[in-house]
Amino acid sequence: MGERGPESDVNLLIKQLSKFDKKQKNQGDKGDQGAERTTIQKKKPRKQELPA
Repeated sequence: MGERGPESDVNLLIKQLSKFDKKQKNQGDKGDQGAERTTIQKKKPRKQELPA
């Protein structure tokens, strides 16, 4: 953080993950796909209930 220049959100997340415990999981959005220990939410099907 505090560095000049553009950097994607997933790269910032990967750098920040080193500060957290290895067992801890994170919840992210579509931009965080590919980062370790990160789950993304499932999109609700149109006109249907969200599966459990």
